[in-house]
Amino acid sequence: MLKLSLILSFIFIQSLSAFSAIVGIVDSGVDYQHVMLESLMWQNPGEIPGNRRDDDNNKYRDDVYGWNVPGENGEVINYKYLDTFTDKPFRYLELQTKKIIGTITQAEETEMEALRADPDFIKEMGIFGNFAHGTHVSGIVSQFLNTSELMAVKLLPTEPGELQGLLRWVYNESMKVQEIYAGKDYAGVKKSVIKEKKMKVRDTLMRKAFDMLAELQTGMLESAFSYVGTQEVRVVNGSFGTSYHAIKKITDLVYLVLFQKKPNDEQSLKTASIFFKMQLNKLSSVLNKYPNTLFVFAAGNDGSNNDIYPASPANVNLPNVITVGATIDYVKLAKFSNFGEKLVDLAAPGVGIVSSVPTGTHSDVIQMSGTSMAAPFVTGVAARIVEENPELTSEQVKEILIGTIDSKENLNGKLKHAGIVNDRRAIVAARLSQNVSVENAIARAQSSTSDKVPQIEVIEKDEENEQLLGSEFNLIDLSPEEEKELEKSVREMVDNLKKKE
Repeated sequence: MLKLSLILSFIFIQSLSAFSAIVGIVDSGVDYQHVMLESLMWQNPGEIPGNRRDDDNNKYRDDVYGWNVPGENGEVINYKYLDTFTDKPFRYLELQTKKIIGTITQAEETEMEALRADPDFIKEMGIFGNFAHGTHVSGIVSQFLNTSELMAVKLLPTEPGELQGLLRWVYNESMKVQEIYAGKDYAGVKKSVIKEKKMKVRDTLMRKAFDMLAELQTGMLESAFSYVGTQEVRVVNGSFGTSYHAIKKITDLVYLVLFQKKPNDEQSLKTASIFFKMQLNKLSSVLNKYPNTLFVFAAGNDGSNNDIYPASPANVNLPNVITVGATIDYVKLAKFSNFGEKLVDLAAPGVGIVSSVPTGTHSDVIQMSGTSMAAPFVTGVAARIVEENPELTSEQVKEILIGTIDSKENLNGKLKHAGIVNDRRAIVAARLSQNVSVENAIARAQSSTSDKVPQIEVIEKDEENEQLLGSEFNLIDLSPEEEKELEKSVREMVDNLKKKE
């Protein structure tokens, strides 16, 4: 009788896992030929590869494995970059892991610093990171899947030319303001009144500029989410974002053009927050259209508090959104990980994660670190939960993820739910939820499944946050040269505006 019950239990579990969920990987591209991924890739059954036609009439031509949003085609990875990199990115990422967990030697640290001081390496690392990122993320998700499929949706960072165009618009509008006020007779009007009027106009222009920038980024994301929405994707991974520190550089430049002076720290935070409020409102409106899709977002890698210094889309606060910080194994929050007691839901391992990387052999792996690696851990578990019980709503999947965490005292005050995702416990709860309520399933899984045991030893060192290279996908990603070019352009704009005063 015991053997029969075990067999029936096995059949029951297998039947629960027979459902195939589609998982959207919205990222920098996916190597669909990689051995870890090829059998798991979603393939559009209504599309004939390479005939340059929209065979299934879904308005996306040749979307065989997914969609390239900026390219408006089905090329979800640019294979021209295969085998164009040196071994340095692989070596650096290995050293970066050692640095984070505290096992790096002095000789290795010297080697690492030499690489960071090499402009050619920094340039190579930027290209490598954007090329490899989506494939690495996909490999992490794949390790949790039984029957689900991966759909690739390719994004690109905002182009420097688009930012230059935005700043040029701000400059042209500011010049109009200067000319309007310079061409009127204000005899008898206090200078303070004129100044106040000009400030109000400039403030309006600033908000308009930020709205344009928010629309620029949200438009691309809306196209990506619209595509996955048409395919009824159950879980979407978003290991990308616009950080506070990245957007601050742009909003500070806008402020400088408008007011001909640099903002102080308070003004800088205020102006960047205005932008984020606009963008997060726009994104919330987009994501609300897909209530049965769970969106999993990386918290960010600035080591900062998202409750104070916003990040997008991490700070979208909706029932079908979950934001993930990164831990070192099941030990503690990584120093680079963003956090937030109000806006970062939970954490997952995100240091030294080994996963797929696109190379000519389509079989290599690499280790990366970041909240970009923690988010797909959660995405993979979420997809597995849906495999076990496809009747669960996105909110219930989120409830199971949160309700089955390994609670950690050292995460109190850092996360909304102070714990690390426990994949085994979450899957058990999902299976149980077929026959009992989600609340009851979570309670039973908590009592029957132990916490996970850390597999690595972390050596505590009192060091500054490690700035990550090669394992981020920032939607505003400017090279040092591009930043200097923008700053130079803005200085010229400000000089011209001051002449009009």
